[in-house]
Amino acid sequence: MVASGSEGNTDPELKNDTLMREFQKLLRYKNYQLLDSAMVRALDGEYSQINFGPNNQFTLYLKPKVSEEASQVNINLQVNLNQIKVQEVLSNNQIAWINISTSPLSLISSQLYLKSKDRAVVGTSRLEQHSSSPVNNKGLILIITGKVLD
Repeated sequence: MVASGSEGNTDPELKNDTLMREFQKLLRYKNYQLLDSAMVRALDGEYSQINFGPNNQFTLYLKPKVSEEASQVNINLQVNLNQIKVQEVLSNNQIAWINISTSPLSLISSQLYLKSKDRAVVGTSRLEQHSSSPVNNKGLILIITGKVLD
């Protein structure tokens, strides 16, 4: 999800979400927009990767490790989110995408534990733009729901 410090409307589908209400209390952003949603199937103990976002500008790497403790299924999840493309505003005010995949920006790197079917905020990061773009006040919030399939 993308959070912005500028005036605007939060996506209607996000307004009633309990997690969103907590964000609005804790963070300085004024509006929130769903950037993208994706489902990633991963094998226990192996890396999975997916590109997502406008023009596939982000790469998400996941490595889950499943454990069962006291009849509860837990997921130990290693998460890395990189930005591989940035926007540049051209002299004619058109937007171009600059590929930086040879030197990606690490936005979020985290290890978390969650129960199967639980949702967790993995982290937040400022969104980067190319140096010729105007400065923005946007942040990225990564939320993951983990589910173990039988």
